[in-house]
Amino acid sequence: MFLDGIWYAVVSHNMAEGLGTFWKPYMTASMYAEFYEHPPLALGLQSLAFKVFGDSRFIERWYSLLTCILTAGLIRMIWREISDYAHKSLAWLPILCWVLMPLVTWSAANNILENTLMIFTAAGGWFFLRGLKGHRWVHLAGAALCFVLGFLSKGPFVGFLLAVPGCMWLLGGKISFQRAFVDTLALMGMIGAMFGLLFLIQPQSWTFLNEYFHVQVVNSLQNVQTVDNRFNILYKILHECYPIIGLGVAIWLLGRKSADDYPEGSLKWAWVMLGIGLAGTLPIIISMKQRGFYLVPTFPFFAISASLIMVPYAAAIVKWLSLRKLGLRIFQAISVAMILTGIGISIHAAGDYGRDKDRLRNIDTILEVLPYETIVRVPKWLYQTNDIHGYFHRYDRVSLSPEEGFYPEYAIVGKGNRPEFLRFYDRVELETTHYDLWKRQREPMKE
Repeated sequence: MFLDGIWYAVVSHNMAEGLGTFWKPYMTASMYAEFYEHPPLALGLQSLAFKVFGDSRFIERWYSLLTCILTAGLIRMIWREISDYAHKSLAWLPILCWVLMPLVTWSAANNILENTLMIFTAAGGWFFLRGLKGHRWVHLAGAALCFVLGFLSKGPFVGFLLAVPGCMWLLGGKISFQRAFVDTLALMGMIGAMFGLLFLIQPQSWTFLNEYFHVQVVNSLQNVQTVDNRFNILYKILHECYPIIGLGVAIWLLGRKSADDYPEGSLKWAWVMLGIGLAGTLPIIISMKQRGFYLVPTFPFFAISASLIMVPYAAAIVKWLSLRKLGLRIFQAISVAMILTGIGISIHAAGDYGRDKDRLRNIDTILEVLPYETIVRVPKWLYQTNDIHGYFHRYDRVSLSPEEGFYPEYAIVGKGNRPEFLRFYDRVELETTHYDLWKRQREPMKE
C-alpha cells in the first residue's frame, strides 16, 4: 500500500482503539505523536470501520473501495439530473469512463484521503444541480455542508466547489450572472456560519485547524517540492484521460453514421462539467508539491463531461444493438465486465499484501516475537524509511526509535547489518530476508 495510505490506516486504527482523539490524532510514540498533517474527518470515518468490523489488515482497503462505490452512485445521480429523459439510461457511460481512469482503481486500493473527499465533492455538485429544480436555498445549504465536510477531510482541495455556480453561468448559461454571484456569496456565508458553529461547539477544532494550516498548508507551499515544473499536473490529468479518449474515439467510429444530433443543452453541460474539473486542477499549479492523486476528486466531473460528448454516438450504438438483442446483450456484458474489472482489481489489491509483500512477511515474523505495544531501537536510516513505522504500529503498536543511548529490550536492523549499538544485543534466529531482530542480553550501564 502507498505510504500515505499506511499512515492514515495507522491513525484511524489508533483512533478506533482510543489512542489519540478526533481533534488530536496519534500515529506512533516516536513519529507524529500529534498528527496535524491532515484534517481528521476521513480518518475518523475510517476509524468507525475499524470499530464495527474489527482489526483485519484489509479494513482500510475495503473502506476505500466503499467510498468508490458510493461515488459511482453519485455519478449516476448527477447524470440523471443533467441528461434528457431519452438518455438517462446511459448512466453507465460516465461510470465506465470514470473507472477507466487509472488512478481510480489505484486510489481504491491505496487508502488515500481523496477517496472520502470525492464523495463530498460529487455530492456537493449534485446539490447544486438539484437546486436548479427547486428548494434553492435548502440545496445550497447541502452544498455548503459538503464543502465543510470535504475541508475537514482533505483541506483546501475541496475549494473548487465554490466555482460551480460560476461554471454554470459562464460555461453553460444555466443560470444568470446575478444568481451565480448571489449563490456564491450565500455559499461562502453558509460555509463561514457552519465553521463558526463548529468552533463554538468544539473549540479544539480551531486549535487543530490552526496547527494544520501552519504544519501542512503553509509548509507545503513554501518548502515542499515534488515536481520540477509546476504545470506537471496538467500532464497528469491528460494522462488519466487517455483511456477515456480511446473509448470516445471507438464509440464515435461505431456510432457516427446513425447518430442523432446532440440533445438540447448536452454540450453546454459538458463544458460546465469540464470547467468544474479544471477548477479543481488549475489551482494546484500554485504549489510545487503535486501528486497525481490530488486530482481524484475531480475525476467524476471529467468523466461526465466526456460522456456527454459521447452521448449521441453511444445512444446510436445502443439503439442499433437493441434491434439485435444478442448484440445488445454482448455490448452490455462488455460494459459491465469493464466496470467490474476495475472493481475486481481493487478487490484483488485489497486482499493481497501488495508491493511490499516480502517486507510485510518479514514484519509479520518479527511481530510474532515482539511484545505488544513496545518501542524498539532502529538505526537512523531505518527510522527514515517512513512506511515501516506504519507497518509496525498498524499491526502491533510497535514504535521505532533511533535515539542515541536508548537501549530497549529489542532492536531491529537491516539484514546482515551490525551497528555499534548492538554490542548489548544477541540476534534472534528468524527466517527473514530484509531485517534482523536482536534482543538485549546485557545491561548498558554495566559496560
